[in-house]
Amino acid sequence: MGNSEYTKCYLSEVGHKNFMYPSTSSAMLSPDCEFIVLPWVGGNAENLKAVKVLKSCLTLLQIDENTKNNSLAPTAADYTVVWISDKHIAP
Repeated sequence: MGNSEYTKCYLSEVGHKNFMYPSTSSAMLSPDCEFIVLPWVGGNAENLKAVKVLKSCLTLLQIDENTKNNSLAPTAADYTVVWISDKHIAP
């Protein structure tokens, strides 16, 4: 699955019992970037869904500890999990 326009996404952070949750760190997901929807729950009012994407598909909006640890890739073939609004996911 993919999208046809830049989409704001939230990076993941490790939380309770090592589950991944959406963080406040954000990025832009490139147009036409392929992603895989994961069956994870975000627990957020924005109805966020977890998706697996190539790190090279992300344009960071800020640089902080979370973005350095989770998004800056040593190679373009590395994946990460980000959270996007479910309205950007085709049924």
